[in-house]
Parts: sequence; C-alpha cells; structure tokens
Amino acid sequence: MRILHTSDWHIGRKLYDRSRHQEQEQFLNWLLETIQKNEVELLLVAGDIFDSAVPGAQAVDLYYQFLFNFYQKTRASAVIIAGNHDSATRLAAPREFLKMARIHVLGSVNKNPEQNVVLISTSDENVAIIALPYLPEGELSHISFESEVDSANRYRAAVRQSYDEAIKRVSPSIPKILMGHFFVSGSQPNGSKPIVQVGGSLPVSLEDFPTDVKYIALGHIHHAQKFMKNGYPIIYSGSPLPYSFDDAIDTKSVFLVDILDNKPVEIIELQVPTFRELVRLSGSYDEIITAAEEKDWDGKLIEIQIQLDVPRIGLSDAIRKAFANKGGEVASVQAQLLSLETESTLSAEEVTSQSPKDIFHRFYLEQFGEPEDNSAQENFSSMQNLFDELIQLWKIQMAAKEEME
Repeated sequence: MRILHTSDWHIGRKLYDRSRHQEQEQFLNWLLETIQKNEVELLLVAGDIFDSAVPGAQAVDLYYQFLFNFYQKTRASAVIIAGNHDSATRLAAPREFLKMARIHVLGSVNKNPEQNVVLISTSDENVAIIALPYLPEGELSHISFESEVDSANRYRAAVRQSYDEAIKRVSPSIPKILMGHFFVSGSQPNGSKPIVQVGGSLPVSLEDFPTDVKYIALGHIHHAQKFMKNGYPIIYSGSPLPYSFDDAIDTKSVFLVDILDNKPVEIIELQVPTFRELVRLSGSYDEIITAAEEKDWDGKLIEIQIQLDVPRIGLSDAIRKAFANKGGEVASVQAQLLSLETESTLSAEEVTSQSPKDIFHRFYLEQFGEPEDNSAQENFSSMQNLFDELIQLWKIQMAAKEEME
C-alpha cells in the first residue's frame, strides 16, 4: 500500500497580518496532483489542519474544497486527526458523512480503544491505523499537589496505554501504522536545538512506542525529521509551508511510504515547492536600500532587521517603497538602535513615575527607531481603555465577593 504522510497545514494562519491563503491553496492543489501522480492509496494528515479552533469561512471552504476534490479525483482513503490548534469537536462533526467519501476524521482520543483504530483495505493490502489526536493534559484526571515530573509521566503513560490498548484490538497479521500529534523527546522545532521540555511537561519518549509497528506518522513539529525505533521509522513530516522567517530555512516535505509484505517500509521524501519565498535581511539603512535596488524581489515577502545609530523618521516607509519598486513586499521593519542596550533602559523609578503612554512611547522608539504613528497610538489607547475596564470589573467582583462573605 502506498501512503502519503503530511501534517500541520495551519490553514488560515497569517504572517505579520499577511494572508497565506493563496500559498495554502497552491499547496493543496499540488498535494492533490502528487496523490494522483504517485497513485497514493492512503493519505495521513497528522493534526493542525487549521490554525485556529474557530477558523474563518475562507479557511473552512479551502479545507472542504480539498476534501471534495480528493474524493472526486482520487480513489484514495484518508485518515485525519486533530492537533492542538484544531477544535476536536468542530473537526470531527461531519465524520459520519465523510466516511462515505473514504475520509476518516478523529477529533479526540476515544475511551473505547476500538474507536481509535481505522482499518483500510485495498485489493493488495490491509493496514490498521492507530490514530491518536492531540491529547490535552487537561483531559487527564487531576491530582492535587502533583509534581511536574509526575504529571509528565502520567501523560506519557496515557499515550502509551492508548496505543497499547488499541493495538490489542487488531489482528497480529495486519500491518500497523501509528499516528499522533505531540512532542517526542529530542525532536527539533526548526533544525536547531532538540526540545527538552515544552509547556512545563516532558514530551513523549521513544520508549513509549510499541514494538509491532510498521511506521509512525507524527505532527506538531514544523521541521521534518526522522527517528528509528525497534527497526521502524518515526517521522515528523513538518509543515508544508514556512510559517515564520526562522522556519524559512527548512526544506518542506511530505513523505511517500510503501508498506510491503514482510519487508521494511520504503520511504521517499518529496520536497514541497516554494510557493512564495520568505527572505530576512539585516544591516544598516544604506545596506538595506542597496540590496533593494540591486536585486529582483518580485513576489518575495521580506523581513527587515536594521541597525541604526540614531532614530530616523519615515524609515519604514522608505524601505517598503524601495522593495515595492522591485516587486517585493516588506512584512516587517525591525529597527535596533546601536546606542541602546537590547533590553529596556527604563529604570524601576522611571516605570513607577511615568504614565503608561510615556512608557509605551519610550518602548516603541527603542524597538523601531521612530515615533509611533497614529494607528499605533490608537491601538495602544484602545488597549489601555480595555485594561482599565477589566480592572474596574475585577474591583466590582471582588467587592461583591467580600459583601457575600
């Protein structure tokens, strides 16, 4: 059986308020063509379909348009699980309807182990998918005064038990593939340093995976990477698009996996095309302007990190215009004054003696090298008003609570 493994689509995510919808649509079109071209029989999507638990209409429409085309234009089946960015309930709501289209969606880990197993059959092969969507720590039973290490170990035990109990429901003769959406100890978020701890809890360990498995398809980490355990591969497919400028250095991939009778799986890593290039530039103002004028920036999205000796009014506009003249779009201009420390120069006395507006003005000048514009001032004023309202509401609630006591 030929399988394609992908994850972390994050449909609806933006970058510096720039829509990525066109790139996401291009990826899904490319994915459909890849499934057709390579005669894929099973698509695995290991979580984070959307970027938000309540995605916008445009994002939802793009997702279901892909599923419709997938059903209409291929003979493949699909198994899709929810990630931590997804709403498990919303994603799985049409699951019974989608089953008629060979699409199996799992929103949350089911207490009945059999419900975490999806059997896929073709004319040549049968496989069992043991699919575990993202398991929030809050769904585990609460134990008062528990240490972080004990809580992390209970999380690992819950994942391990879910896999083990589901596998018991599958015939030993049927090849098994595991799916999951979580951190694995030693995984790397973007090809840099391995993750040791995430969100106050330890990740799942390689030791927590069972032995009688052909392949493990994971999501959650945006950097594609492979592990080996007990002779089988454990793979993060990574995100198909770079969702930050740090992420842009990665090669984006999906994985073709061939399940063969009584043989190790065969894996082909397919590179996803770059639909829009993300470029980060740093240097002095003159260096940045020279770079803008000397190259073709058509279609590129650019992040500028500029070093300044003194604040400069209108710097961002000048840089954006220079790149726009060459077809590029500047998403962000981040200025750093070389004469200032990287940390705030405000003393404790200044913080207590100055108004929030004065502190914001000082912070903005340090970060961007120029006074805030009207839009930034209006946004800050709105935030300040909201904060004052929340404080007032809190005082009213506390006063009412004291009266009741």
